[in-house]
Amino acid sequence: MWYAKKVLVTNPGSVAIIENDSPRFKRAFFAFKACVIDFKIGCRPLLYLDGTHLLGKYGGTLLGATGKDGNDGFFHVAFAIVDNETDANWTWFLSKLGDTIYDDDEYVKLIMFISDRSKGLINAVAKVLPSSPHAYFLRHLEANFMKANVRLGKSMKERCCSILSRIVFSCAEKEFDDAVADLLNISADAHQWLMQNSDLAHWANYMFKGERWREMFKLMGMLCYRREQSHRWERRLCPVIHRKIEELVEESRNLLVGHSDGDHFEVTDTNIHRYVDDYFTVDSYRQAYAKAIFPVPDNDKPDDINRELLVRPPITKKPVGRPRRKRLESQASIVHEL
Repeated sequence: MWYAKKVLVTNPGSVAIIENDSPRFKRAFFAFKACVIDFKIGCRPLLYLDGTHLLGKYGGTLLGATGKDGNDGFFHVAFAIVDNETDANWTWFLSKLGDTIYDDDEYVKLIMFISDRSKGLINAVAKVLPSSPHAYFLRHLEANFMKANVRLGKSMKERCCSILSRIVFSCAEKEFDDAVADLLNISADAHQWLMQNSDLAHWANYMFKGERWREMFKLMGMLCYRREQSHRWERRLCPVIHRKIEELVEESRNLLVGHSDGDHFEVTDTNIHRYVDDYFTVDSYRQAYAKAIFPVPDNDKPDDINRELLVRPPITKKPVGRPRRKRLESQASIVHEL
């Protein structure tokens, strides 16, 4: 409670909401004004949604919405602490997130969301922001695909996985259809699982309706560091994007160019960087880190000793079975940019 009040005092315009299920803590939502404004001005309209369990004394779950800046770095926009990862809490988080980002009529861009396929998230996005495109993490599809086809031999699984990659990243109809046909020829069971247990419109490039955009610092320090770093850049594009463009240009030197007809000509002596989206320019990157987050001083924080506990910790669910000491590795092996 104290922290939420201090955030609003030190960072005016920020959002800090705490809800209690008396007398216990239920959930809290935080979005610093600097992060929200800079996201809307300098980042592409793309947000990753994910949740993770908190391993501290009181447990709970951390929900987060993270964007990407013009240099492909992660950009924190908002987070929430909830008692458990439920449909209701995801719906509440997205409702507060939508209210925070679309708090005025100036920002009208349609944000694309990327997340795993948890039922709570799927239902929450469809309910709160039904017009927003919603893509699924490819690694979850790959892991489920491999798990469902575990009986296939190693060589066969590798071939199916390679074809799955072609299906996912195909941009043209014929390319997509050919890859699907190849999977059917190799394994009818793998083809049937893919067609029946995954929604093509949420993970296949050819079918997806939105724009995928080809995809621990403390927050205050990260914003300051990246802002200062960007003022040393002299090119139009951010360094990571510049390197990617130069690599593509170098690869293109080996391509064979054929004559089309008398009405089409090759364009030479032009700057290919002019055709890169403005979201990946240094100017947009600087706008994304223009605002600052101000520290929350704790010199007047009440002493916890002999102080009445106003809000009790949430009641969290204990995981079933014995605690795991080692994380289970995913069977997925494909790594690509979207």
